[in-house]
Amino acid sequence: NALEAAGATAQAQKVRAHLATLSGQARVLAPTTPEAPEAPPVIGTAADAQVVLAPKDNAYEFLKNLPLFADLALDDMKALYRVCGRQEFKPGQPLIEAGKPGKGLFVILEGQVQVAVGTPPKVINTLGAGRYAGEISLVQDGPTSATVVASQPTKVLFVSRDAFLQYLYNSPAAALCIWRLFALNLADRVRALSGAPK
Repeated sequence: NALEAAGATAQAQKVRAHLATLSGQARVLAPTTPEAPEAPPVIGTAADAQVVLAPKDNAYEFLKNLPLFADLALDDMKALYRVCGRQEFKPGQPLIEAGKPGKGLFVILEGQVQVAVGTPPKVINTLGAGRYAGEISLVQDGPTSATVVASQPTKVLFVSRDAFLQYLYNSPAAALCIWRLFALNLADRVRALSGAPK
């Protein structure tokens, strides 16, 4: 408009044509929304773990398939994934130590961990890729009841309790779904321990 007002009509037309071309390129080059967000940066650490940024893998799928998050909407699921970090543990390194405050949720991406209770420790479970540990510490600020130790080189997706609570605060609909599923899972565990029918 300024060029036309100055009498440079031909130049104004060239500028408009150039802007239209750039606008078209921007539409062509605009990325489509991916199924899963980019791998998140590391947040939260384990004192004896080497913290790394893992490459893209099936971490998002593992997180999405956990029963605790089964009812989350896609946007809420992606937002949860973005508050997660990645960690690696060497054999013998603990993810969780009995009697110490829980750190958060660990989702096993690769490797294997053993769950032990008592003194001396007695192994009661072995968890591999796609399994998880520490979910109670997301909602309960207290000492843990079991020790979880890597039995081979292990990569995990980790969400700290603080990051999780902040996520719930910012996502009321997600919070309602998650609290409901926590309650249902807890009820199932109580029934299983008491021998009552489901």
